[in-house]
Amino acid sequence: RLCLCGHETATTFRMRVIALFESERHEVELNVDSTTVEGFSTLIETSTGVPSRMQKIIFKGKSLSIGQLDAKDLDSPILSKFNIKNGARIKVLGSKKTDPELDALNDALKKEDAATSGMSDRLAKIRS
Repeated sequence: RLCLCGHETATTFRMRVIALFESERHEVELNVDSTTVEGFSTLIETSTGVPSRMQKIIFKGKSLSIGQLDAKDLDSPILSKFNIKNGARIKVLGSKKTDPELDALNDALKKEDAATSGMSDRLAKIRS
């Protein structure tokens, strides 16, 4: 989109999608051009009460995951990469139940993943 002076302007397109969890319908509003898969999962958690780590998000019969993206899109796995449109229906599978022991284990795994990811990034920089 161009402004009157001819410069490109940033547009934010807010849209609503319907998250279907069990027999419940949850309307989720988001910015399709900047909301990441992880951010979307957090919005669904807020709306449905299903923790992000317990979710499986399905759109058009496919699990919404970073694995569906091309390598060039991995740096910013935003929802627009999945062609989600305003009013789309998204199925959420998961459980609201939590286990304190499992929560602690998941937290430890997330910390381990973050540490490993940081090391991978540093190694990639060293190699290039």
